[in-house]
Amino acid sequence: CVEAMNGRFYDGRSIDADVYDGHRKRALPEGLDVERAFRLGSLVEERQAAILAREEEARTVAAAAAEAEAERVAAAAAAEAVVAGEAAAREAAAATARVALPEKAYVKIRGLLSRPESNGSVGVIEGRDEASGRYTVRLRDGSALALKLANLLQMAEVQLVGLEGELAPHEGALSTVFEREDEAEMYGVELRGGQSVAVGFSQVLVPDGAHGVVAGLQSASQYNGLVARVLEYDAA
Repeated sequence: CVEAMNGRFYDGRSIDADVYDGHRKRALPEGLDVERAFRLGSLVEERQAAILAREEEARTVAAAAAEAEAERVAAAAAAEAVVAGEAAAREAAAATARVALPEKAYVKIRGLLSRPESNGSVGVIEGRDEASGRYTVRLRDGSALALKLANLLQMAEVQLVGLEGELAPHEGALSTVFEREDEAEMYGVELRGGQSVAVGFSQVLVPDGAHGVVAGLQSASQYNGLVARVLEYDAA
């Protein structure tokens, strides 16, 4: 049987059947095992490469999904911020419409660029245009100007508190605001006797019912710059 196989072709190759292990197992010619091992190694490398490619593709897909989710979250947060900003703007506009500087209040013109010669002039508020938000201010010479709130300083009557040093004798005195310095956070006030002094923002107590402009808020900054009416003062 073994001899009958001698000279025949196996796997396209002529083999020599003289060498066998006694159990009729044919010994393959030298080099064939090496070739098969090479083929097997190539197949293993191809499969490993395919596995690595699939893993890389999976990582790429996961990274793209994570990036898309991050963009979605950012877009949602931006949309919420826009909605919150619009709501705050509507609320601020409604607050502005409800409260305005009262008529017949004395104001001082400041920061006017179109008519700088009017800066420092004192006038009286005659009304407010709801559409433009400008106040009609009647000056002492009889002329009238339509001015923005930012160009007006209300000359409100206030009480001085927390004074020390040379200003201590004026503690509790009533005075009229005639100047404001935002950077220094100081008011210029005129006492009943005509004397002028400079005091800090925190040293001025505005009476209940008075109107003023909100400033310096951190947690509710959307209200800064709006006119507000003082309801009450809590000394605590």
